[in-house]
Amino acid sequence: RFVYVGNRGTPAAGRRNEIAVFRINEATGEPVLIQNADTHGFTPRTFSLDPSGRLLVVGNQSSVSVRDGNSTTEVPASLAVFRIGNDGTLTFVERHDVAVGRKPLWWTGIVARR
Repeated sequence: RFVYVGNRGTPAAGRRNEIAVFRINEATGEPVLIQNADTHGFTPRTFSLDPSGRLLVVGNQSSVSVRDGNSTTEVPASLAVFRIGNDGTLTFVERHDVAVGRKPLWWTGIVARR
């Protein structure tokens, strides 16, 4: 019923880092954009849904230095957690910074506990 797509860009290019959420029209199969959710990081490389379909976790790949006036802030690679609503939309829950140094975060996944 829903499709999630990672949009990744660089701040210097003015591109957004988000998950685009589409509802699929059941009659035509056509996707309709219903949300662009900020990933609270840079370069959303991968994302996973938990087995219940209630959570989505995004792996923000890059650590990026962001200029704010005369100062610079380092935004680390991270995992961003979202709750998935019944309507398919995403609600940001929390971000977990990941210490990867200058190397990128390449993969994320969710494994069900038994």
